[in-house]
Amino acid sequence: MLCFGLHRKIDLLTAKVADLRSEVESLTKSMEIKMAALDDAIAKLQADVTAEGVAIGSVVTFLQSLQAQVTTLTQELSAAGVSDAQLSGLSALAATIEQQTAQLQGLVPASPAPGP
Repeated sequence: MLCFGLHRKIDLLTAKVADLRSEVESLTKSMEIKMAALDDAIAKLQADVTAEGVAIGSVVTFLQSLQAQVTTLTQELSAAGVSDAQLSGLSALAATIEQQTAQLQGLVPASPAPGP
């Protein structure tokens, strides 16, 4: 009888271990799925940041070109005899473009973030 009781307890413990193993496997699969989703979200975020950096870089290039054109125009008009008072608006525009370009450049990451 003692032997039967011991076998019964062993059977119950074996069943519990099997249940726990199944639960751990289920949790592991769930965690793997969530980690894969997190990896995908991180990769998408990195791609979005890179794309925004490229877009901002393009705007910065455009603004630098615009500033150079305004500066050249200001110099040409000055050489043609236009007064400093008349050129002040263009000079202010060039300064504003330079300031805004610098602000945008501060938004562009120096280098892409390393991948996982």
